[in-house]
Amino acid sequence: MATGSGKTVVMGMVIAWQVLNKLAYPQDRRFSDAVLIVCPNLTICERLQVLLPWHKRNYYETFDLVPRGMMERLQQGKFEITNWHLFQPKDDSRSRSVVQRGAESDTAFCRRVLKELGNKQNILVINDEAHHAYRPAPLPDELREKLSSEEIAEREEATVWVSGLDRIHTVRGINFCVDFSATPFYIKGSGHPEGKPFPWIVSDFGLVDAIEAGIVKIPLA
Repeated sequence: MATGSGKTVVMGMVIAWQVLNKLAYPQDRRFSDAVLIVCPNLTICERLQVLLPWHKRNYYETFDLVPRGMMERLQQGKFEITNWHLFQPKDDSRSRSVVQRGAESDTAFCRRVLKELGNKQNILVINDEAHHAYRPAPLPDELREKLSSEEIAEREEATVWVSGLDRIHTVRGINFCVDFSATPFYIKGSGHPEGKPFPWIVSDFGLVDAIEAGIVKIPLA
């Protein structure tokens, strides 16, 4: 979805549909009442707080996504908004501490990362700015040496982000994962053809569509 066309509102729709259905049908594993929202930095993390149903400017009420009588029920879900940096693996093998636990297990990783979700399983994951969250393809050494420091950092971010989700899925199970981005394609250094759209795109509402719909402003030369 083009920047400014309402990605956060659609996230709220997905969350409300999942959580309220899970609370109505608790045995139905198609739905989840545990929501993990992952983004690339603290600024966006702060901006997404409106997806918490108890936030004073929450989008569920602002955009009438949920009838007022169901807002209290929506608040029964578990929510966590974080950025991908939390997924960095921990390893205290080289620390000077008396107790050294070594590399963090998947279970310990989930316990640390998913504090707000408690022991919840069958988790709904929403990735914002999800062009940062892809599985990099292997690169030959001669190509890897040609990457700029920025491209190396982007590749590392994608690796940590997706690997963290893999660990969560292994231990807790990911019910459904939804990616949101205005630029859903591979970048240089990903190991995939640069500019190739992600193959998992299910809806494409780009800038031209958003301009024609009158949702975003027309850029001036």
